[in-house]
Amino acid sequence: MKKKVLVLGAGMTTKPMIRYFAEKTNYSVKVASKTRRHIDEIIRTHDRTEGVVWEAHDIEGLKKLIKDADIVLSFLPYTYHIEVAKLCVEYAKPLVTTSYVKNEMAALDEVAKEKGIILLNEIGLDPGIDHMTAQYIIDRAHKKGEQVVEFYSYCGALPAPEYSNNPLRYKFSWSPEGVLRATNNSARYLKDGHIVEVSKDELFGHRWWEQVKGIGELEVYPNRDSLVYIEKYHIPEVKTLIRGTFRYPGWNETLSYLKKLHLTEEDVKVPEKVETFKELMSYKMAELKEPIPKEILEKLKWLGLFEDRKLFCKDCSIFENFVRLLKEKLSYKEGEKDLIVLKHRIILQKDGIRKSHIVHLILEGEVGKESAVAKTVSLPAAIAADLILKGEIGLKGVWIPTHPEIYEKVLRELEDENIKPIFEEHVLEESAEK
Repeated sequence: MKKKVLVLGAGMTTKPMIRYFAEKTNYSVKVASKTRRHIDEIIRTHDRTEGVVWEAHDIEGLKKLIKDADIVLSFLPYTYHIEVAKLCVEYAKPLVTTSYVKNEMAALDEVAKEKGIILLNEIGLDPGIDHMTAQYIIDRAHKKGEQVVEFYSYCGALPAPEYSNNPLRYKFSWSPEGVLRATNNSARYLKDGHIVEVSKDELFGHRWWEQVKGIGELEVYPNRDSLVYIEKYHIPEVKTLIRGTFRYPGWNETLSYLKKLHLTEEDVKVPEKVETFKELMSYKMAELKEPIPKEILEKLKWLGLFEDRKLFCKDCSIFENFVRLLKEKLSYKEGEKDLIVLKHRIILQKDGIRKSHIVHLILEGEVGKESAVAKTVSLPAAIAADLILKGEIGLKGVWIPTHPEIYEKVLRELEDENIKPIFEEHVLEESAEK
């Protein structure tokens, strides 16, 4: 009997995963999502694949879907993962997601072990491929008796340079809501043995630059809480550990002012007498009480924030109106190319000898076919699900892909999909600058 795969969600990143299951496996695949059009776009050319219209709040429908599946891949917004995970535990069905492990998910570890299933999270790009390539180097270093003294990991989803053709040099290859919500995170990291705390208000003012082979200089800002990876990566000896996000130069300063104007906060209502974007900006700039640099004003004008046009929804939040405006201005056109850029720089030390391990992954995709983001987010999850169903990943409980049983096999399979990180090693002088 064919194994049954259930995919929850039919968003921007799922197309390569469905293609993978159709071409590389013999499973039957069911895609459940709220919009028939999105389902049909994904499944129309694939055999053994069907779609069902389903709303995320339909718990009874979800129970039936999970009960009938052999494995579940949740590509829903992360807020739904816990409900899905609890039902997977109830019916003893393994679960795969690409989202960060929240406390509620981690709390299911023991009961998942008792049920004999794995709840595998963070198996996309970032988080995902970043974890696997990092742990590959770290585990081999430790086997040689080397210490990890510095760890830098940066990743970003960007338009290919020739398509970064707007003043912000950015376009959405995944949920615009998700991109904006991520701007409200605080961050912290370890630098030379000291913890650096970055508030959400300081996030985009706290930036630096990194040279990337074949791309040039990119901006970096810190990504969430890097300190948790001291334990996750098993590197208690590390003195510097920084995880960051790549953007083209100029992004961070622009976002810093958008945050000062409170356009990225979800719960701020449109003021009562404000009807247009121009009126909204007049109101917001009066609140700001500081001048906005000319180059930033030009970008905000290009976005349409000073146009005398009606808001999309008077009763919605400012955030919802801003998201809809960004979708208009920062969406890819069919056939444009996107890019993912991942770089690790890991400094190892043993007996006074320092080595630098560099990992590069630069991958281009085409919007409308398979974007680079879609491939690198969904294919690791698809490969992991296949390995779980074949019994090649036998771990139980809540996991991220930092165990060799996961990362060695998934990285090997990703190479068949032309997702091939490049690993470089350089011996440094003991006194060399970082």
